[in-house]
Amino acid sequence: MFRKLMYSVLVLGLATNSGIAQTNGDHAVSSGQRVRIRTHEWDSGIWLTGTVTALEADTLRIELAGQEAAIPLASITELKVSSGRRSKLFQGLGIGLLAGATVGAVFGAGLSAGDDSSGMITTAGVAGMGAAVFGGLGVIIGGVIGATTTSERWEAVSLDPVELALTPRHDGGVSIALNYSF
Repeated sequence: MFRKLMYSVLVLGLATNSGIAQTNGDHAVSSGQRVRIRTHEWDSGIWLTGTVTALEADTLRIELAGQEAAIPLASITELKVSSGRRSKLFQGLGIGLLAGATVGAVFGAGLSAGDDSSGMITTAGVAGMGAAVFGGLGVIIGGVIGATTTSERWEAVSLDPVELALTPRHDGGVSIALNYSF
């Protein structure tokens, strides 16, 4: 039993050295994709962002600012693939509504605070109307800004198609988890 376990761990250990994760027989990274990379050679806070030009057995070639760079796969510590750009419309709508309503409520309350007349509209009513008017204006402005602002989304790609995790159990045993990307 112990021999079979050790043999399995050895085979899995050798399998993890096979490079970039594969998807359906093809590499998870292909030519033309935008990628973000961290390597051993660069400061850990710096991402290299570029477009893949080629993936070789031991090297990833990417275009960085118009120049091609060859990055050894062994030096890559993190790799992310772009999953596209997305608009920030709803974020802009929400921020515009909150900012506009807040400004409108404060402005409306300030306008009616000095008015001692016993009219039909209270300070809270004027503040509410200010919040509604300025909130509506904030939604329009925030929506336009959000619709024209985009951000890129990134998905992490495993460097190894096989991941093995050993975890201690509360009963003194060990759990083995195997994750295989294909």
